[in-house]
Amino acid sequence: MLPGMQRLLLLATLLATTPVHAATWEASFRKCDIGKSFAKADTLQPPDGSSVFVTITPADIPALERGIKVLKQCRKFWACVERRTAGKVKHCYMPR
Repeated sequence: MLPGMQRLLLLATLLATTPVHAATWEASFRKCDIGKSFAKADTLQPPDGSSVFVTITPADIPALERGIKVLKQCRKFWACVERRTAGKVKHCYMPR
């Protein structure tokens, strides 16, 4: 193989094995939570399974702030549902 072809093949292999995007924090209004999925190779699992340590970096702050906004909307909606169940409010609307 030519040296240029070897480099091209190596580059193609590296691009194919690296993830296209990094995992980000995601907020769910339906579940009222913020979560992040990790690949099994990216986590450190203690042998007894007792705990997992997750680091939040400055790059994570914007996504977490958006997630907190969703959680506040969720809390407000379910507080309205509780008041509706008690007969204090007639309607509760999902946030836009």
